[in-house]
Amino acid sequence: ARCLQRSGVKRQQSLHRQISISSVCRQQQPTVLASSNGEEGDLMRTYTNTKISYATTVSDFHLVADRIHDLVEREAKGENAKKLAFAFPHQQVNLTFGEVGQRVDAMVQNLLGLGLQKGDRIALALPNNHELVTIFLAASKLGLVAVLMNPAYQLVEFEYMLKKVNARALFIYDSFKILNHMNLMNKLCPELEHSPVGELKSKALPDLRHVIVLNSPLTPERKTYKGTWQYTEFSKPKSQSLNPADLPYIDLEDPGLILFTSGTTGI
Repeated sequence: ARCLQRSGVKRQQSLHRQISISSVCRQQQPTVLASSNGEEGDLMRTYTNTKISYATTVSDFHLVADRIHDLVEREAKGENAKKLAFAFPHQQVNLTFGEVGQRVDAMVQNLLGLGLQKGDRIALALPNNHELVTIFLAASKLGLVAVLMNPAYQLVEFEYMLKKVNARALFIYDSFKILNHMNLMNKLCPELEHSPVGELKSKALPDLRHVIVLNSPLTPERKTYKGTWQYTEFSKPKSQSLNPADLPYIDLEDPGLILFTSGTTGI
């Protein structure tokens, strides 16, 4: 294979003998990254420079070539539509596959209405709840890249991550535990209070246009905030059903998720 025509390949083959190169290398002449000691990078680092994000090996076991939203949609429209898909005891919410499919399609319609396009990044600063699942699956169906953020982050962390990924939209609680997220957002984007909904132009976050707010379950009253969308608007289906022609083609190798780690994993 042309992918092996480089110096140091024999050493690399011995380190990763179990991996089939010909099934992984998509570029004719992949760039081998240099390691810290100046030598050619190992084979796995070479893989990460190709267009795919995984390594493959020869096996008799066949992987299912489905996208995550395909799996949910199949169950939602099949014989398992009434079976339990997700349970959120802390919210007292149980969702069947059919209900998940309906909520995802409603979210997809509303996200399309924002003008978001395939490849755009949307940040989700939410705890583990049913809204997070709905948004993530809808993003997957539209080819949007979901950026999961810890809702306990502080101002500096929010600013760094939102700017780093060029987030176009942000889903966030108005408050989380002892944190007032709306105070945080107004400090980060003082333009928010004076911007028409969906037309934010922030000096600190120039790519961010949409802030979608969920009311905290600990807040009895339902509040609205200037310059923001209310999540309840996004959970309502449009009068017309979702048109498949409005959906972009999603390749199996398209990015779908960005995660930030503490650094202990080396990622």
